[in-house]
Amino acid sequence: MYNTHKISVIISAYNAEKTLENAIKSVVSQEYSNWELIIVDDGSVDSTPNIGKKYKERDERIRFIKQYNQGVSAARNIGISLATGEYIVFLDADDLLCSNCLVEYEKIIKESYPDLIISNNYVQKRHIQCAQDITQESICSNEKITYLMEAALRQSQYRGSEWYGNLHTVWAKCFNLDIIKKNNLIFNQKLKIGEDILFFLSFVMKCKMIKFLNIATYIYTINPFSVMHTSNWRGVEEGKLLFQSVENLVNGKVTEQALMDFWTETAENDWNRVFRANLTIMKKKYIFDKFMQEPLYLRFSDRNIKQYSSKKQKIYLYLIRKKAVWRLMGFAYCRMIKNEIKSKLCL
Repeated sequence: MYNTHKISVIISAYNAEKTLENAIKSVVSQEYSNWELIIVDDGSVDSTPNIGKKYKERDERIRFIKQYNQGVSAARNIGISLATGEYIVFLDADDLLCSNCLVEYEKIIKESYPDLIISNNYVQKRHIQCAQDITQESICSNEKITYLMEAALRQSQYRGSEWYGNLHTVWAKCFNLDIIKKNNLIFNQKLKIGEDILFFLSFVMKCKMIKFLNIATYIYTINPFSVMHTSNWRGVEEGKLLFQSVENLVNGKVTEQALMDFWTETAENDWNRVFRANLTIMKKKYIFDKFMQEPLYLRFSDRNIKQYSSKKQKIYLYLIRKKAVWRLMGFAYCRMIKNEIKSKLCL
C-alpha cells in the first residue's frame, strides 16, 4: 500500500486453540493492508502452535515465534523487539479487531502522527455492546496528560460525564513504536496482574500528543478464565507489588487522592481473588488479617476518611481502621457479588 504507515499487531497466545484462529482472521480481514502480525506462543501445550504456523505459511506478513512459558509480559516484549512497523497494536488471543480498526488508526496517523491513539471498544459476552462514548478528541499538554494519568488510576471511581476509553489495558490503542524503543519501555515480567496499566502509564509519561477515537475498533471478550476471574491465589504480595510499581513510577506527578483511589481498587481486586480461591472461610479470614497488618493498609487507613472520594472507600477504610475483619469481608463480598450480577445483566 503506497504512502501508508506500517502497523505491527502483536498477539500473545497461551493454550488459545479455541480462539486464536478467529483473532488471526480479524487481522487478515482488515480493510487496511499495510500491517504485520507477530504471534508469540507462550509455551502452549495444545494446538495453538499449529494454528500459528498454518497462518504463517499462508501470509508472508505473519510471523510466528514460540517461547517456553514465561507469561504474557515476556511474550509481548518479544513481539515489541521484533516489530518493524511505525506503530504497535496489541491483540489478546481471545479478542478481535474490528474490520475498520487499522484503517481508522491510519487516518489519524496520516493526519497528525500522534504518539498514542486511544479508541473505543465493544464488549462481548452473550451479545455485543459498545463501551461508553469517549468525550475527548486530543491531548497535547503536560497538564492534560497528567490528568489522563490520574483518570487511569481512578478509572473505576470516576466515569460520569468524562470518559477517556479503557485506560487499564493496552488493547484498543495504537502506540508509536519509536517512543517505546527510544525509552526502552517494556512490560514488567514480575507482575502477574496489572502489567497493562503500568506499561500504559510508562508510555503516556513520554507522550506529547494523544488522539482519541470514539469509534469501536476492538471487541473485548469477557473471559471467566482470566487471571482476574479465576480462583488462583498467589499471596498478598501481588497487589502490593503492582501498587508499589505504579507509585514509584508516578510519584510526585499525580495527586495523593488518585493514588488513594488506585490503592482501594488494587485492594478490592486482591480481596476478590481471595473470595474466589478454593480456601476455607477461616483461611480466608487469616489472609484478611494479614492484609490488615500490611504497611500500605495502615498508611491509607490512617488518612482522614473525609479525604476519600466515594462512600465505598469510606466504609472500607472505617472497617480497616476498626480491625473489623468479618464485617470487611462481608461488605467486600457483597460488593463483588453485586458487581458480578450487574455485569451479567448488562451483557
